[in-house]
Amino acid sequence: MKSKLIARELSVVGREGLRHGMLLLVTLFLLTSSCALADEKKSIPITDPLRHMSAQAFGLLDANDASVTYAQSGSLVQELFPSLRDKEYCIIHIVRWNSPGGANKYSIDKQHWYVYQNKAVVGGSSTVFHNNISKSDFEGTRVYGETKIGLLYIYLNTQNDQIKQGVTYKLDITPKTPDNIQNLTALLKFVAGVAAPPEPDAFYVAKELDISYQTSDLRFTAYVTPETPPGGATPTTPTQLTEMTFDNEGRYWWDVDFAVPLKGYKDVELNQSGDTIQPKTITRQNVFATLEIYPWKVDTKRPKKTFVPSLVAGIPISGKPLDRYLVAVGLGTNWFRGFVGVGFDRRKTTLTGQPLSVSAPNDQWVRKLSFGITIPLRPVLQNWKSSSSKK
Repeated sequence: MKSKLIARELSVVGREGLRHGMLLLVTLFLLTSSCALADEKKSIPITDPLRHMSAQAFGLLDANDASVTYAQSGSLVQELFPSLRDKEYCIIHIVRWNSPGGANKYSIDKQHWYVYQNKAVVGGSSTVFHNNISKSDFEGTRVYGETKIGLLYIYLNTQNDQIKQGVTYKLDITPKTPDNIQNLTALLKFVAGVAAPPEPDAFYVAKELDISYQTSDLRFTAYVTPETPPGGATPTTPTQLTEMTFDNEGRYWWDVDFAVPLKGYKDVELNQSGDTIQPKTITRQNVFATLEIYPWKVDTKRPKKTFVPSLVAGIPISGKPLDRYLVAVGLGTNWFRGFVGVGFDRRKTTLTGQPLSVSAPNDQWVRKLSFGITIPLRPVLQNWKSSSSKK
């Protein structure tokens, strides 16, 4: 009898050891991933001389507004940057200088930044460029995990001013931790032409840049160097003209979230500010920390309004996490994301007042239907942290 009791205890210890071992492996994976991301900033100076733009390319622009339409972006890139590779991203910056005269001689009248991804369509002996991303992404600041990127900047209304035509750029690249690793870190910290028209006043530079880091912030800064005053002893310092930061981050196979099991529709409410459905109450007592695995790579920062399925596995963040766990299927969009699956609860059995010769029955795992809502992890942790600091 004693041998059976000892064997049963060893079995329980083995299961506990296995779960702790899995947690240790996840922690080691996190540390390995974080160490690989050396926080070494990188700067790339861009001093290529501006080139005169053709009338055909100039005709694709709205010169007064310093802009290009989504539909014309492919033709503009093909005209000015024909070496851009298929599927390669290109940052486009179009600037119109203020007219000469006055204190604002070297200031910007209009400017627009765009993100373009090339789609080179080959037909017979010709190739036509199209924009491979949506109009909203074209007007946004997101690039998906690239190590090489194109830059095309265009300057209008230079009035043959050599200073206006001598604009330079600098790209500051700041590597960062991937979004899903940040979520995992937060969780573990919490738990543990025909006839040529007149030459247009428009100039440009098209250049491919090696940015090295697939996960990074890309800050483009433009500088102009005013002319040195007559008799000036020292050269004039370059003056910052404008800047824009782009988010370079890829899509991922997995992420970590919080899941809140629900009992019925009365447990949810509509968040008017975020236009999302969320649980009425989010506490440490009713939240599971979950790992979601997707069938394809997903943008964890900004989910599209399309249904994305996932496999969900989680444990509670309070109480005895190893006594409960959840296995489910997730489905939803950035407006509503839910899950349905099976929750497992361990019911421990003990014997009181019995001799050692009587073996205790094995613990039982009780299964029950579980459904609810998954929510982003870091905003909840930040909210809890703010609430705790106010007490």
